[in-house]
Amino acid sequence: RMWRLTSDVLRAREKEKEERERAREAMKEDEEGDVVIKRGEKDALAGLAPVVMDIQVEWVPLADVVTPEQEADVCDEAAEAEGAAVKKEGDRDSELKPSPSKAARGVAERSMRITKVTDERVAEMMSRPVTVVKVQPVDGSLHPRDMAKLCEGLRTHPSLVRLDLDGALIGDEGCSELARVIAQSRTLQAIDLQFNGITDVGAKVLAQAIAEAEATPALRDLHLGRNDITKAAAGELEKALHRSPMLNLLLSGNKLSSAELDQIQQWHLTAGDIRGMLVECDAARRKRSEQRLAALKEEEEAEEEEAEEEEA
Repeated sequence: RMWRLTSDVLRAREKEKEERERAREAMKEDEEGDVVIKRGEKDALAGLAPVVMDIQVEWVPLADVVTPEQEADVCDEAAEAEGAAVKKEGDRDSELKPSPSKAARGVAERSMRITKVTDERVAEMMSRPVTVVKVQPVDGSLHPRDMAKLCEGLRTHPSLVRLDLDGALIGDEGCSELARVIAQSRTLQAIDLQFNGITDVGAKVLAQAIAEAEATPALRDLHLGRNDITKAAAGELEKALHRSPMLNLLLSGNKLSSAELDQIQQWHLTAGDIRGMLVECDAARRKRSEQRLAALKEEEEAEEEEAEEEEA
């Protein structure tokens, strides 16, 4: 009996040790201290399910994907260089070169500005490894026909990471086209939709695209600030965050109160939140193991005392 109990404890300890090792391997710290979850490590984190209320998280390799923070830096640097890089050629669009600081670190980044959507410009965008696309319609708003043409290429673009539609006035109709891009693109991580005249109708369409996609979208930043979104879309936006809790959903400047914003954002998880959950799970496993070992030790001592009494 003693041998069987000891064997069971040893096997349990080995299993917990392996789980802890897999959990440690599933985490690695990048340059800024964020946590990256690697593909194939989902089983090691199965204990998180009760904690995160059965939230679905996408487990994808991010080592070769440019982060939204890097892309924001690229856009800022590109904007500063635009005055020198862009030549006035009427409605001719211009392409910006990657910043030297990023290129020095071996990051292939290219930013492209589009002022008029044509078949030629879409074909040019698809043929080049651009990671940032900035759309600035020359007439102030992007026609639904042009939006459909642009999104047809964006859905399958192999390297696009950031799409900037700030002030393009795509409206709710444009959101319908963009929803298909969100659902199908495996590289697009950030979309800026500020000042686009989006109402609850468009917000619901985008939220449903995230919540009902077959695979969790790669999207990590969705800026819907300064539109006409009200609490009527709150339910759909909550579902989107429940499906993709790592999504950074920005809604400032809409017709939403602070309480309504907090209600929507309750599902959002940061890398620090996930790190904390992993630490708590590991501590709980260790505590259970120690309790089992303590119980086994007490049982062994009791049996030894009984044996001594019988011999006496």
